[in-house]
Amino acid sequence: MRSSRITAPRLARRHAGRALAPVTAIAAVCALIGVSGCADTGGVRLEGAASTSKASPSPTVSAGKVNPVTLLKQDPKVREEFKEDVKPCPGTGAGKPKKYPVEAKYGYLTDSRYPDVLINLSTCGDGTGLGVYVYQQKGGSYQNVFIDETPPVHGEIGDSYLEIIRKVYTDTDAVCCPTGKSVTTYAWTGGWFSEISHSRAVGK
Repeated sequence: MRSSRITAPRLARRHAGRALAPVTAIAAVCALIGVSGCADTGGVRLEGAASTSKASPSPTVSAGKVNPVTLLKQDPKVREEFKEDVKPCPGTGAGKPKKYPVEAKYGYLTDSRYPDVLINLSTCGDGTGLGVYVYQQKGGSYQNVFIDETPPVHGEIGDSYLEIIRKVYTDTDAVCCPTGKSVTTYAWTGGWFSEISHSRAVGK
């Protein structure tokens, strides 16, 4: 796999109804505080640019493990159409543990003394990443300090940096099998996240 570093990473934003590539796992999380599952992103042929934002108040939650479902549902900055996806996946409930297509990760991404919360929201059916959200704990409440709601997208915590990951296609890829990946890295500076690098790796 060969990689290239892109110094001007403003990629065209498209949200046409292109076919989504299948993924290998369905993202799910039990509706219990601090219990999270795992997610894998889907892929479309064109990427979208991530969006950053300064902190704004979000629901008051005690420090420590949080319920990502409650956090997303009560956050006014989450798009309403995405909130509709924050619901139990088919086949769960009715005597079985409810599972939601969300994943929570904890790590130190900002200058807070408490661990920050990174939440990935996906679809139930194929695990396509819908949105990435980062919350910073301050004074007993969590503040939304980063949003990327341009599918397909997936967030990771790497060495105190925020990594936004997308699967991308080459000209010869089949719809089922994107062989490329783009990674945009953000660092917390001056009270918000700033992009510091962007790389794109292309497969065979």
